[in-house]
Amino acid sequence: MKGRGRVRFALSGVRHVGGKAAELIVKEREKHGPYEDLLDFLVRNRGIANRKAVESLIQAGAFDAFDANRSRLLAGLDREMARAGSDRLRQSELQTDLFAAEPGAAPPAPEVRFDTHQLLSFEKQAFGFYFSSHPLEPWRAEYAGLGLFSIGRLGERRDGDAVAVGGVITARRMRKDRRDKQYAIVTLEDFDDSVEVMVFSDQLEKHRELLHPDRLAIVQGRVKIRDEVGIPQLWADRVLSFEAAERLVKAVIVAMPPESDSERCARFVARLERLRELAPGFPGEAKLYFRRAGATGRPRLAWAREYQLRPANRFLLQLRALFGEGAVEVRGELPPVESDYRRRRNAPPG
Repeated sequence: MKGRGRVRFALSGVRHVGGKAAELIVKEREKHGPYEDLLDFLVRNRGIANRKAVESLIQAGAFDAFDANRSRLLAGLDREMARAGSDRLRQSELQTDLFAAEPGAAPPAPEVRFDTHQLLSFEKQAFGFYFSSHPLEPWRAEYAGLGLFSIGRLGERRDGDAVAVGGVITARRMRKDRRDKQYAIVTLEDFDDSVEVMVFSDQLEKHRELLHPDRLAIVQGRVKIRDEVGIPQLWADRVLSFEAAERLVKAVIVAMPPESDSERCARFVARLERLRELAPGFPGEAKLYFRRAGATGRPRLAWAREYQLRPANRFLLQLRALFGEGAVEVRGELPPVESDYRRRRNAPPG
């Protein structure tokens, strides 16, 4: 929306809706006024928006103004479509509350809320891409602190180069090689791009539970440049979950405001009290440092010896909320991994 810092996505761009249906939905709204709720929408667009289209619109958040609990809307969709299709309701202009119980009607759907990860998955299904955020966003500190390579820059690497990338699995295909052993081709997407990852039978057996769509994963492997098209692929040597990354983080660093800014320093000191309350709930081995720019502009690190932390993602998110999005970083290192890329390259699966 111009001037408001917002973006409106075209209704016709939502999967299963289409241009003609979107046009008729808008015309109905312009002719008879705004839609009052999901049931009103269904009654006024019978024969225009089928179940798949309405489901996609719910997943995309098109009905959030009526009820932001998309799980409840999806759970009650069949019931509301049946009500919208009844002769009695079509002949009546009386609009009842979306979840008001009728005599003999089924009870309302259980109160279940989807988490942010599930809502983003719905957006991916509805739009074809993540719209409001990215599943990797809560793990941005770990992503940067472990030195993961941007998928969008894999084209800069040479065939056989070792890299580590991280992202969300958006697709998985299962295949069998010449020895009749199963392997997987998964699509991994980070903040910038996506890449196909070959997971051969030995790694597949070790990491099968991590290789499902919508799971976050870290992949250490080798770049494979496909000769016929020049598009990089990744052959996996190891797959890790992002949850496992907390064992690899050795230091948590919190930025301090400049000493010259007394107001910000006072707020920082007050927030340290909250840190002292949080830290005992996450005992571990990672060290905590405070960083402040020195007189020469070079940062100085001060080790807070009283803290030994477990850098769980939940703890890091609370630190980011407390001190600011850009004020918290971590330092860690992925373990070395042996690769048999050269052998595999000479005998790719067929």
